[in-house]
Amino acid sequence: MDILKKNLNLLFFSFVFLIYQLIFLDFFPNHNGLLGNDYEQFLPNFIFGKIWFNNNLLSVPWFSPSFCCGTPFYPDPQTAFYSIQQLFYIFFEPILATKILFIYFSFLGYCGMFFLLRKNFEISFLISLLGAIIFIFNGFYLYRAIVGHVAYMNFILIPLYCFFLIEAITNKNNILRNIYLFLSALLFSSFFYSGSGPIMPLILLSIIFVLTFFYFKNEEFLKIFSTTFKSLFIGILISLSKITASLHFLKNFDRKLPPTYFDNLLDYLIIAIKSLFLFPDIDFFNSAIENKNIKGFGLHEIEFGVSVLPLLILLLFLLNFKNLVKNQNFSKIIITSLVIIFIPIILNTNYFNIQNIWNSIPILGSSWTQFRWTAFYIIPLIFFTTIVLENIKIFKYKNTFVFCLILVVFIQNILKDKSYYHNQSYNPKNMTDFSKKIDTNKSTENLSINGIASFINNKDKLANTFIRNDFFMLNFSAAFCYQPIFGYGLEEFPFKNIVFNKKKEVSLNKYLISGELNAAKDKTKYNFLNPSCFIFSKENNCFPGDLFKKSQKKELENFLNYKHFKFKKNKFQNLVDYMSVVTFLLIIIFLIKNIYSYIKKIN
Repeated sequence: MDILKKNLNLLFFSFVFLIYQLIFLDFFPNHNGLLGNDYEQFLPNFIFGKIWFNNNLLSVPWFSPSFCCGTPFYPDPQTAFYSIQQLFYIFFEPILATKILFIYFSFLGYCGMFFLLRKNFEISFLISLLGAIIFIFNGFYLYRAIVGHVAYMNFILIPLYCFFLIEAITNKNNILRNIYLFLSALLFSSFFYSGSGPIMPLILLSIIFVLTFFYFKNEEFLKIFSTTFKSLFIGILISLSKITASLHFLKNFDRKLPPTYFDNLLDYLIIAIKSLFLFPDIDFFNSAIENKNIKGFGLHEIEFGVSVLPLLILLLFLLNFKNLVKNQNFSKIIITSLVIIFIPIILNTNYFNIQNIWNSIPILGSSWTQFRWTAFYIIPLIFFTTIVLENIKIFKYKNTFVFCLILVVFIQNILKDKSYYHNQSYNPKNMTDFSKKIDTNKSTENLSINGIASFINNKDKLANTFIRNDFFMLNFSAAFCYQPIFGYGLEEFPFKNIVFNKKKEVSLNKYLISGELNAAKDKTKYNFLNPSCFIFSKENNCFPGDLFKKSQKKELENFLNYKHFKFKKNKFQNLVDYMSVVTFLLIIIFLIKNIYSYIKKIN
């Protein structure tokens, strides 16, 4: 009977995930054959990674000639060359790879939240499944995946990291504890190497929340702290090369945009409640928000949906308040919940002049879309929902009730108006065709960059084509590239040294402007940026925006052919590069050794 029950549970678990994929895989691409707008940046990045891997295997792609007339690549906090995701685009054509990317993240998030609730917090099967379903349907992951915010997709891995970490604390088998510790450290380092730099504060805060709730259950503070410290320490050591390189890059382009916030607390609460539980109101949001750094936010920016269920469970909680608070843990949960509610509110208003303080903090101050912090509510709301359901005693047929709640989640998401997401604009055909070209070309010379280019209209203004970074398929580097580090309007991009010397009409009201390598005003230099100057300017005796010198002909040729070129790094970067590689290799060796020992022991 137990075997039958387990098989039925597994079947239902799998069926739910299959239905989820059937609903959302149609967005990759949508019915127009198009992908989300931000794949305009990330898909070319992955295709560049494919070229680099074919030429250089796993050596560090410090720079890319494909974009921005030569730009740092590895130091970009949103690039993901050393990631599982990159492998999808190396071995599969881009559309299939994008589908696999979505399935991969969804599956790990689904399993991660389920096992976290089921095993670590001892929640019943069906309620744990409900929590996992709410989590993979959360709008912060789901709709950012659709629009192409690939760097934000790692948010879905937080429960899996917490599961590994808690197993490293509680598992009775010493060998398994080591395995889980190493897995947690590797997963934490993947947050950095997979491009999650912009949301690392959110990831860390969410991890702290889960561990706080686990402490209420376990109350072994020293054990929790020491294991967490080990995991984070090892993970940071593995990631230190990427972190340090990114900081070198960002210090020269520290964006200081006025933070977006609400003057009226009520406005924030109304929008947050709609975005979390009902359907987001983007018109109200754009009218209420202060410091509009862009013309108008897209709907995806305020998507956090966890369905209406937490509101329903809140009602049940209030109706059973006296019975529930008898449990000491619930008192702690209430206090913690008040702190959680407080954090996004503070960051989305200007109480205590917090916005000026925030803007003065290095690195953090460059993050200006404060409403994204509303995502911090997602995991706590799921925990609240599942813990209350688990402890409530009024339902005779609780499983039937939970099953109905699962149906509510599906129905609410099916009924949601998704026209905004069906009308995204990035056409992946260029990258699909280019990927095939890469597979058939044995020589990099046919792929090499021959100059710089961009599209303009008949008024000499940048033409918004939604394919800004695709130029490398035509053997050009995109001059007006899509790279937010330089500002959303490329406000910080050093245009002054690059020259366009050709103009060609390609269609009505659209022209291709290009610059040859020898078109620089200074005849001692080439018309192409030296990207080492963006991060190691002192060591390479140059400034951000400087061009390759004629004396660097060999270096430029290598760079344009997707090969390494000689440049100097500072001593600290050299040190942490070695430290990260050595730490990673040691952890892999220890992991394999422990897995071998465990297999040997059970056999």
